[in-house]
Amino acid sequence: MIFATCDTHGGFQRFSQEHFPQQRQMNRDDYMIILGDFGGVWNGSSKERK
Repeated sequence: MIFATCDTHGGFQRFSQEHFPQQRQMNRDDYMIILGDFGGVWNGSSKERK
């Protein structure tokens, strides 16, 4: 399966089983594609804000 989602902005609760029950059936042959700003690699540092 291929799943696509829009900007996450670090809001990973959308991937909890409550909101995304399909994840229980996913394996290494499946793909999650995040379209837009992933937001999970930012740490809020002053360097990043520049």
